[in-house]
Amino acid sequence: MTSPSPTAPHPCLGPRSAGAVRLHLPVAVRASARSRFAPAGEAPGALAPEQAMDLLDAALAAGAEPQVIAITGPGDPLAAPGPTLEALRLARARCPRAALCLTTLGLGAGALAPELAAHGVGLVTLLVDAVSPEAVQALYAWIRPGVHTVALPEAARALVEAQAGAVSALRAAGIAVKINTTVYAGVNDAQVEPVAATMAALGAGAMQLMPYAGADDDWAALRPGPALMARLRTLAARHLPLLDGKARCGAPAPDAPAPAPGPGPGRPNVAVCSLGGVAVDQHLGQAARFLIYGPEGGLTALRGVRPAPAPGGGDARWEAVAELLDDCFALLASGAGEKPRAILARRGLRVLACEGGVEGAVDALLGGANKGKRRCC
Repeated sequence: MTSPSPTAPHPCLGPRSAGAVRLHLPVAVRASARSRFAPAGEAPGALAPEQAMDLLDAALAAGAEPQVIAITGPGDPLAAPGPTLEALRLARARCPRAALCLTTLGLGAGALAPELAAHGVGLVTLLVDAVSPEAVQALYAWIRPGVHTVALPEAARALVEAQAGAVSALRAAGIAVKINTTVYAGVNDAQVEPVAATMAALGAGAMQLMPYAGADDDWAALRPGPALMARLRTLAARHLPLLDGKARCGAPAPDAPAPAPGPGPGRPNVAVCSLGGVAVDQHLGQAARFLIYGPEGGLTALRGVRPAPAPGGGDARWEAVAELLDDCFALLASGAGEKPRAILARRGLRVLACEGGVEGAVDALLGGANKGKRRCC
């Protein structure tokens, strides 16, 4: 698989990084951690790789071939790497000259480094906000080093070790590493220089400091002022080149947002995998039935319950699900495999992995006013 010359600087690292034409593909289906200071509200759902290619095809059709194609959000690209690797493969086939990169917390990056290099990835942005396990615990509500959540002290140590190992492994695979650090005043500002020094010693090539800018007034004290940011930049620059704060590589691109699913002609409804009808709490592969919600008299209502096709049968089962739910534009489940996501996406049905109440999730998709708290990825 071809990739840009390793001797050429990556477009995200050079002096013109802010001007590079980027396209961000939000195909990461699973989160590997949650910040204590993450904003409340509705997170966008991930696109299947085939749906993400619609964004790329639209850019190419408009004559705007991207110089950089990045895999970013809404979860972590390496928490469930299958969709990430498939999106990289499809993007490389369409844009052999584009530089490929991704943004990750780094869990699993060490083991995946050779495969990422084989898919043409030239840059990985690591989100490193601390190198002390104690500071990590102050920043994260939970961390999943594997499939399951573990006790936070153990998970914090695992994250620190994984991020250090990721830098070494990625560099050994020929992949450049950039560090993104978000500064939370009074929480991790004392960690900024240790992060820069540690990551530089391991082989990282650049750093970007970003002030926490959350809109939640409960966390207003965490927003660092200009004087603190200037001091921290001076300290970090002793160890790593700093990128212009305006070059938001590693953040979602404002010109390429993940399109939210919504009702369309012949598809007014949402299907839900739920054991009791209260929470989205069932994996798609285990669902014996689908609850069908849709608009009725200006409100959102349960319009029916449909038995799911019996397990087994391979791809034919998911084709049958597509037929069964051909009036639905979205399917909510606690989780879903890559194969059914891809098959259903091709048939016009987007699968969203969600956590939380059914009512809030469905209202959010149908435009209702009573949105409950939930997270879709």
